[in-house]
Formats: sequence, C-alpha cells, structure tokens
Amino acid sequence: MPTPENIIPPKKGEVRNPKGRGNSKGRATIAKEIFAMVGVLPEKTMANLKMMYPEISDKMSVGEIMFIVQTYKAIAKSDTQAFKAVADYMPDMVEELSDNEIYERAISIRDGIIDKHYRFLSEQKDWNIIVGGSRSGKTYNALKWCFLQTLKGKFDLNIIAPSFKMLANGMFLDIQDIIKKSGVEGITIPKQPTRIEMPNGSLWVFEVVTNENEAKRNRGNVIVDEADGIPEEVAMLLGRANGMKMILFNPVKRFWAHKKINEDESNVLHTTWQDNPFIPRPQLQWLHDLKKFGEFAEEGSPERYAYEVYYLGNYSILSGKAFEMEDFDIVDNVPDRFDYMLSYADPSLGTGNDFFAAILFGIKGRTVYAVDCIFSQFAKMGGYVEKLKEWDATWKTPIDHYAESNGVSGVVTGAANEYYDGVLSEVSNSTKKEADIIVYAPTAKKFKFLRSQKMIEFLNQCADFPNDAHDDAPDCLTRGAKIILKYFDIDK
Repeated sequence: MPTPENIIPPKKGEVRNPKGRGNSKGRATIAKEIFAMVGVLPEKTMANLKMMYPEISDKMSVGEIMFIVQTYKAIAKSDTQAFKAVADYMPDMVEELSDNEIYERAISIRDGIIDKHYRFLSEQKDWNIIVGGSRSGKTYNALKWCFLQTLKGKFDLNIIAPSFKMLANGMFLDIQDIIKKSGVEGITIPKQPTRIEMPNGSLWVFEVVTNENEAKRNRGNVIVDEADGIPEEVAMLLGRANGMKMILFNPVKRFWAHKKINEDESNVLHTTWQDNPFIPRPQLQWLHDLKKFGEFAEEGSPERYAYEVYYLGNYSILSGKAFEMEDFDIVDNVPDRFDYMLSYADPSLGTGNDFFAAILFGIKGRTVYAVDCIFSQFAKMGGYVEKLKEWDATWKTPIDHYAESNGVSGVVTGAANEYYDGVLSEVSNSTKKEADIIVYAPTAKKFKFLRSQKMIEFLNQCADFPNDAHDDAPDCLTRGAKIILKYFDIDK
C-alpha cells in the first residue's frame, strides 16, 4: 500500500501514465459487474459443493459461487480468511459503497477492527454488552465499527459516559484518532466532546447521563462506556433507544448489566487483552507485571484482584475493594521537616460533578506521610493556586507539585499554571484509573495520614471505592503513590 514514505516522485519532465486513466471504472463498479456474471465451476469442485449444498446450480452468478466456495473453505477446512471474506466483504459492502475511495477506506477500517468484536457487533442485536479486561480494545473497536457504519449509510450515535471527564479522556480521544487515521475529509472535530457531524449527515452526540431526566429523551443508536457508573433506572430508560444499545465496561463489580436484559434480544461478549493484536510493548509489559505480581497472590488481595480483572477479564472475590478504613494509619503528628515533599492533584471544574482532590506528601527516610489535602466538589482553580502558595509558605522543604493533564483536569491544570508562580508539572495518565487504583493501593496503604476532618472525608471515599458514585480521592491517592514509587526509595 503506498504511503508518503514509499511513493517516488516523478523526475522533472517525466510523464507517468501518459494515456491517463481515461474512463476506467472504479474497483467497486468492476467488482459488482464481475459478481453479476454467470460462472462455471470445475466438475470436481461442483461435486464437492453439491454434497454440502444440493441446490447449487452451474447457472449461478460469480458472486453466488464465490460466496459458496468461501463458505465451503471456511467450514470444511477451518479457513479463517475464507470465513472473513464471507462475513465481511460479500456482498453488502460492494452493494452499498459505490464510491471507490469510500470503499477502500471502509476496507482499511474493517481490517483494523478485531475480528471477535466485529462479528459480535455485526449481529446488531438490541442489547450488545461487552465486558472485558484492560487493553482488550472493546471501546476503540466498538467506536471504529460505528464509524464504519457511517461510511455505509446514515448512522446516528449517542456516546454516553457517567462523567464529562470519562468522555474527554476516553471515547472522545478514541474517536479523534479513528477519524484522523481514516482519511475521511469534511469532518470537523470540536475541542471538547460535544457533537460531530459526519459527511453523510450522521450525527454523533456526546452526553453525560446520570439521572432519569437526562435519560428520557428519544435516541437512535447508543454506546455507553464505563457502564457500571450508570444507575440501573437510568440504563433502563436509555434502553428505549430505537437502535442498538452497546454497553461497555471492565468487570470491576457486578451491576445491572448482569441481569437478563431483554432476554431474547441481548448479546454478551467477553474479551481480554489476548484478543487484541495491536497492543504496544509498554502496555504488554504492564500486563506482564499484573500476572507476575498477581497470579499467585493471596485470594482477595489487590494484586490478585488486578490480575483477575484486568489481565484475565474475570470478576474477583475482592469485588473491586482496594481499601478499608482500617487500612489507613491515621496519626496526630508528623515531622516538622521532611527530606522531600510533593503534591499530586486530580483537579475538577468545581461544578459538583466531581471532587477536586489534591494531596500533599512528605517523605522522611523511607516513610511517606500525607500531611494535607483538598477534597471538595466545589473547589475551583483559584482555590487550588492559593493552596499551593499556602503549602509553599508553610513547609520549610521545597515542594514538587504535580497535577493531571488529561481532559478537563488538564484544562484546570493549565489555567493554574498561568497563575501559580512556582513549578506545577503536568502528568499525563494513559492507563485506566481503576487499574492504577488497584495496582498502587498496596503502596498507599503503607503511608501515614495526618488526622483532619478533610483527610477523613478523603479516606472515606477511598474506602468506598468502587461503590461510591465518585472515585476522585482514590484516583488522586494512588496516582500520587505511583509517582512516589517511581522517584523515591520508600518502604513498599
């Protein structure tokens, strides 16, 4: 396939293909004409096929014969490529896509979709539930499949998550990547997840839906990511959508999706990272570490839970619990001076949808102390900047400040950097936060926490994970622990 790197430009004065293309037909047109021709099979092949298909006739078209031949190879010889041809390329794509460029793009997009996901979604049942471990490709491939439908015809889609942050850091980034790689022109991507109009008039709308009023309006096709964060009554209202309902989640806990939803019209797929051939090396290493530390870990431990949920894609007896309140060593005094200090923040807009969570750590020898925190649904960027200045003025040890740069958090972090005259380093988190919470919880449990009302509230949300509606505190704590573990020699 030609790329900008392997196309050789013509020399000066050179004429490539001097006769020009003329009135040559596109591949799709040629294919349709060939498929319509009458074809004759060799006698031996016809005899073999008639054993399986007595009604076969030598008066069938090439397209019909090819379909039967590929089906025969797929079944009799377990030929996966033949099965792929039968399932994917015969004959609907040729029938529906007359434009050659769109046809080629559609084939390219189809080739990049994991077969297991493609065949599942192509059944187009009413409810399509995909449960899978980390890096199984379930969200990216479901969105890619939906985008492929817009090339075949009008396909309106409502893209739903429990929070704006999940939309911005998850499906919105995936869709940007899919559209960019597709080469389809004429699509304007907004700066924030709002709505995208496709060239054929299909409309993709991003929504945060957490209550019944938001769920009641009419929708066509619906895809819900992190579906375990959607209340059951809201999900049932979303279920009134006219088209497909695609429900995606990691098996971190059991919830409404495990009931028999529309029993006759439901479709459930279990998938893991082993189904995904496109995983980059660093993520493979992360999965390897999950197995290394969790395969033989104690039943019910966070390490075992992370292995079972994110590596194996199964439910764990831990039920997603990473902390209990008794895990936390809450103290009334901390050292007057530390060897090192740092803070980590998971900012929010302060509108009540998420908690603004930030925590200040002090390291003395090999012991880590959590000495102060911000924990509020209504803290804003200005309050965060003032807190940074307060911490700097209070403690004698210089403080390294870190804050998340993904999605909406990144917007708040960027604004804080404009007003804060110190150094605020931005941290991009590419891994799923649920995985980070589970994987780094054992490290965080070794810390000592200075008693205060705000700190107790912060730790209570950590102990409620994953059953609380919010997970900002455990996210902040464990990703802070992740940074400390990376840069400091501490008691592990």
